[in-house]
Parts: sequence; C-alpha cells; structure tokens
Amino acid sequence: MNKAAAYIIVFVLAGLFSCRNKDKACIEPAMVVPCKEDPAMTNIRIRNVSDYNFCNVMMNPGSYTAYYGPIKKNDITCYQPFSEAYALPSITLFINEKKFILQVIDYVGAIPLDKGKYTVSVNVTNFDKGELQLQTTPD
Repeated sequence: MNKAAAYIIVFVLAGLFSCRNKDKACIEPAMVVPCKEDPAMTNIRIRNVSDYNFCNVMMNPGSYTAYYGPIKKNDITCYQPFSEAYALPSITLFINEKKFILQVIDYVGAIPLDKGKYTVSVNVTNFDKGELQLQTTPD
C-alpha cells in the first residue's frame, strides 16, 4: 500500500470515529492539522463555550482555513498558526446534522491581530436559527 492510500484510510477512519455515529455530519473525514505553534505568527485556538458538541470545525481568520475537527462542549483545541488573522474569523461547524456558518465577507478596514496567542470562544446563541457568537481574546 502506498503512502497516499494509507493517509486516505487514516482520514476516513478519523472522520468516522470523530463524533458519535448519530452525528451524520461527522462521518465525512475532516483534515485536522497537527497541533503546532509558531512564535513568529498569530496562533489561534478555539474554545467551545456552548452546551453542544461541535464536529468538523473549520475556521478562517484571514489567511487560510484550518481544520480543527471535533470540539466537545467546554473543551479547547490546540493552537494553529496563521500568517494573517483578524479578530472575527469565518467559522463553519456541525452540531449533529445541522450546519452552522458565520461567514465574514471581507476585512476591508479591519486591523489584523498582532503576532501571539489568541483564543476564539464560540457559543451557540440560537440553535434553531443557526446563530453563533464569537469572542477573540489574547492569551
């Protein structure tokens, strides 16, 4: 078996077992990036402050999208480095089969975050309407 096939199998298995089986949105594999920090960049982690478990969490604070995978309620991820990041990121996540999206259209006039460590706290303010609230704080 070649390396590419082995990676595909690992990602499929990780996706299958990343959340409970009833969470059909979690069956698709998420390409979670290994934990890493870079002191020369802006490092961001996510804290789930809601009453729900998240699956397939993806965040784009400005320079690219990072895959954080599942985040249980009251849990926090490791940091991911970004070359450019803003305090209000775009984020997509699933709770059971429901997709939640907070999409930033553009960052015109916004000031990028300084290099360092930050936590983006994510809360569900209205489940039925799919509303999220984000708060970015320096660590």
